[in-house]
Amino acid sequence: MRTPWLLLSLSLAVPACSDAPITAPLSRIDLRAATGQADAHPVGVAVAAGGARVVLDETAGLYQIAADGTTTRLRALEALPTPDVPIRPPFTDVVALGADRFALTAIGDGYLLDLGADTMRQYFCYEPGGFPDDEEQRTAAVAYDASADRLYAQPRTFDADGQLLRSELSAYDVATGADVSWRALPLDFTAGGMAAVGDGTLVLGAGSRLYRYDVASFTLTAVDDLARFGVSSIGGLALGADTVVVIDDGSDALVEVAQADVGL
Repeated sequence: MRTPWLLLSLSLAVPACSDAPITAPLSRIDLRAATGQADAHPVGVAVAAGGARVVLDETAGLYQIAADGTTTRLRALEALPTPDVPIRPPFTDVVALGADRFALTAIGDGYLLDLGADTMRQYFCYEPGGFPDDEEQRTAAVAYDASADRLYAQPRTFDADGQLLRSELSAYDVATGADVSWRALPLDFTAGGMAAVGDGTLVLGAGSRLYRYDVASFTLTAVDDLARFGVSSIGGLALGADTVVVIDDGSDALVEVAQADVGL
């Protein structure tokens, strides 16, 4: 059940845009070329066990991307196991939970995918009990904090006419998938990706900008703008050992920048 909403203390001031030249990122991989999908639709990225980068394409499935751009398709979309609860497509994001285990989000539901066991089941429902039948929730961002045993998502609620009603950040128990908290976000805030830092904060990507969310104080603060690295819109986000890994929606590219270069 939802906990009462709390108002969000918000600090979103960012430096003004400038005509400064684009700074080269640590790496940029063209996902259309890497996956052989001319009409690629990458929507999520995860850093799996051992540091492998795993990209979710909403029409083609899961790919593992090596540092040199070498790509292996882990599982085609049509070859994913059939879950116990019907999927309301499309899949929207992915996060790694351990060896061969991932959480995937679709409309209204999160699923636990175990590639080793070849199973997929409903994991967490971000449309909780008592949710109106004429509304639906969608999230484009999911994160896993192993230190807190929490999953996080950023559901946005729409009415039957597609009108945006609410934007929230929700937390779930990793063992059971039960929701444990809901917090209000600014209505117009839409994260394309999210990752847990491990210190009680999350990093969210909205537009080309990175934000830090403090789970204890419910504050959202602007950190940096990846536009200076040539990123136009963040469509997926994960943290490597010392890098920020994002999908650039504008170019369907996998981009990495040093955490130290963006204040993380």
